[in-house]
Amino acid sequence: MVPYQLGNLSSLRTLSIGGDPSDLQVDNLQWLAGLSNLEHLDMSGVNLSLASNWLEVINTIPSLVEIYLSYCQLHLISHHLGRDTLVFHANFSSLTVLDLSGNFLGYPRWIFGLTTLASLDLSLTLFEGPLPRGPWNLTSLQHLDLSTNHLNGSLPNELVHLNNLISLNLWENDFDGFLEGIWNWSSLTSLDLSDNNFATFLPSQLSTLTALISLDLTNNQFRGSIPSSIANISNLQYLDLSNNTLSSSLPSEVFTLKDLIRLDATDNHLNGPIPSTVGNCTKLKYLLLNSNALSGSIPSNLGRYTKLEYLRLNDNALSGSIPSNLGRCTELKELLLNDNALSGSIPSSLGKLSSLELLDASRNKLTGTLPESLWQLPKLEELRIHDNLMEGIVSDSHFDNLTALRHFNPCFQTRTGPAGWTG
Repeated sequence: MVPYQLGNLSSLRTLSIGGDPSDLQVDNLQWLAGLSNLEHLDMSGVNLSLASNWLEVINTIPSLVEIYLSYCQLHLISHHLGRDTLVFHANFSSLTVLDLSGNFLGYPRWIFGLTTLASLDLSLTLFEGPLPRGPWNLTSLQHLDLSTNHLNGSLPNELVHLNNLISLNLWENDFDGFLEGIWNWSSLTSLDLSDNNFATFLPSQLSTLTALISLDLTNNQFRGSIPSSIANISNLQYLDLSNNTLSSSLPSEVFTLKDLIRLDATDNHLNGPIPSTVGNCTKLKYLLLNSNALSGSIPSNLGRYTKLEYLRLNDNALSGSIPSNLGRCTELKELLLNDNALSGSIPSSLGKLSSLELLDASRNKLTGTLPESLWQLPKLEELRIHDNLMEGIVSDSHFDNLTALRHFNPCFQTRTGPAGWTG
């Protein structure tokens, strides 16, 4: 239990108790009203399931600037309130940060009138249905998180017109419709619309969000082509378009984004070659283009990616040889080339990939023998080369330096293998 004597500390400005996880419980918060100068309140994780007066009490402290009440089991007290929270009159004239995530409060309509609020987290609150219409007076709001709820319908004008937003997270809801008016978010640096039901074309107006650093549109039904104007978002570092129905070719302009760290276009219907401009994004750590219909050869200038950690080109229609320049990507942890039509031999330069943990070149048309250099990779855990046209014999001595190997699936004869190894 939290001692109620804390309420005697009338000059206290910051109160932080609880944490994640917490075994603390409070049955009544009336003592909190004694902290008349309190500015920062953090009771995240404290069990407030019996504190039916929580909202009335904190409403008596107008000095509050930040409130963190995440995962306080507030959803268990909604039936105790005895009033309509939709018409509750808030007195939070100084409040800039409000975190009520991980609770179930119904629709706290009073929140939408907090003109000083800069950050609002209502994620995991089991909100459902469309967002409320009518006046939103969140004129100072910069950070809004409504993720992991059951919200649906189109994005209301009230949301679109929050033109001071810096980050917006709508992940894992059921929103649909069009992305009209998004150019109002000119200050936005992070936009997450992933795991919704958007089934429209990617609007060219995305290019007007020039402050964006992170754009996540994964797991929707976006269709059509990737607009080449996306290159106008010159600060973009994280671009995730995976698990949609995007078609046409991968625009070469994407690879003019000099600061790009992650590009994920997995599981779409992209076709045509990988653009030759692909070598321009030298800061890339993740290049994930698997499960599309990309054709042509693997560009040799991928070897310029000295920071690349994950390269997934599997499940496409790529042909030609594996570029020897990939051996320059010395930070690579995963190299997935399986399920293509690659031919020729595996280059010995891949033996320079000292950080490599997974190499999958299975189900191609590769020939020749496995390079001796691959047997020197100390971190390699999985090596898959089955369903090719390769030949050779592997014996115990080949595994002497592969101390991390747990799975080896060859396409030719083997003689035993290391302990713990599976084929």
